[in-house]
Amino acid sequence: MALAVLALASACSTAGPSVSDARIGLPAGPNAALYLTVVGGAEADSLVGADTSAARSVELHETTMNDDGTMGMSEVAAVEVPAGETVRLEPGGFHLMLVDVEPLVVGDEVDVTLTWEHGGDMTVTAEVVPAAEVMGG
Repeated sequence: MALAVLALASACSTAGPSVSDARIGLPAGPNAALYLTVVGGAEADSLVGADTSAARSVELHETTMNDDGTMGMSEVAAVEVPAGETVRLEPGGFHLMLVDVEPLVVGDEVDVTLTWEHGGDMTVTAEVVPAAEVMGG
């Protein structure tokens, strides 16, 4: 019994990040942004990639301010998630860009496989919502 409790405690302490609130703003063109909330597990991890059959590719992006004051996006290699902390992929920050996405309508659900540096692959389902909903109204 003691070994079983020890094994369970060990398994819980190595739990990876958890993901919630995955949503895709209805695309107005060939690409769509996917936003979500990540809560870090017992150890730090990094989101290093993603894939879905609904798009040609998925890139990790960060919204940046250009020298001329305009907003832009740049691809990043990873999004760090500290142990036990919440990281939001949201407008104006990090997000996943679905490149050459298939036609989507509000209410569609899209499976996306997230790749973690230490935690391996995790599949989440993202709902397609009106663009205004992900942009805060």
